[in-house]
Amino acid sequence: MSNLKCERKRKIIHSEGRAIIARVYHFLQEEYNFMKANNMDHCDLSPLANIRKRTAEATGFSERTVTTILKEEKELPSSSASFTSPMKKRRKRNNKFNLDNMNLEIIRTTVQNFHIVEKQLLTLSNLRSVLREKIGFDGCLNTLRSILKKLGYKWRKIGNNREALQERHEIQLWRKTPSVSPRA
Repeated sequence: MSNLKCERKRKIIHSEGRAIIARVYHFLQEEYNFMKANNMDHCDLSPLANIRKRTAEATGFSERTVTTILKEEKELPSSSASFTSPMKKRRKRNNKFNLDNMNLEIIRTTVQNFHIVEKQLLTLSNLRSVLREKIGFDGCLNTLRSILKKLGYKWRKIGNNREALQERHEIQLWRKTPSVSPRA
């Protein structure tokens, strides 16, 4: 029994496991109540009386864990509601670059005019170097890639197994006729 407790130490019990532990507790409680009601021989039922301890031994978790799960079950809004699995607390990462509309428009016009002005194939590193000169952009390539994706650009395969940046068709139409709103 001690090996089982050592294996289970500090493990997360998900919703199904919590529900099973609660069901084991209720089963043992019903068993004790039934034995107490039908005790014709007046046998000693004291070993069956400590239901929480028996549940802990049957499931391999501590009594404190069983108590916590039962308290959580009482706090559920209804009997049909299920337990929730504990979620990892994740900190939402702030965007490194909060670009305003003017800078986004500079990025868009730079991409559109890249072939005409620079006379070379558009790559992220080339675009980053140009944007570093124009707006002082000091982000990495992945940041630039995500900004371009937010602006509505996609990478398309071209003939010689390379990829070229292409604006989404809806964005092109929207730029030509601003009365139609683009779908995100």
